[in-house]
Amino acid sequence: MSLDSKDPKKRGIGFSFALKGILDVFRSEMNFKIHVISAVLVIFIGLITHLSEVEWLFILLAIAMVFLAEILNTAIEQLVNYLFTDYHPVAGKVKDMAAGAVFIASLFALAVGLIIFIPKIVSVIVGH
Repeated sequence: MSLDSKDPKKRGIGFSFALKGILDVFRSEMNFKIHVISAVLVIFIGLITHLSEVEWLFILLAIAMVFLAEILNTAIEQLVNYLFTDYHPVAGKVKDMAAGAVFIASLFALAVGLIIFIPKIVSVIVGH
């Protein structure tokens, strides 16, 4: 069945597949759950510290990058595990590269969080 973008019912089907994929990752991957919990915590802290619009943009970009990288990493791992039932060095390299993408996205998110929140925390401690 082709998904004709002019048919609203068929577009809804594509959207439901996307949500199903996200929920599958959430249910099956502990790291994704950790990322979600971290994102909720960061959003909560952002609300408390009254982030500027630009700060929110960077925080949301960082969260989206980590989620995206984790979902793609999981998809790649699933595919590689399906294609290579036994150990294969190429399979290991592919999975390591996908994990590396998550690591880079996570480091970016950490850097954004530190740049944005450390001055706010210092300001509260110092009392300004």
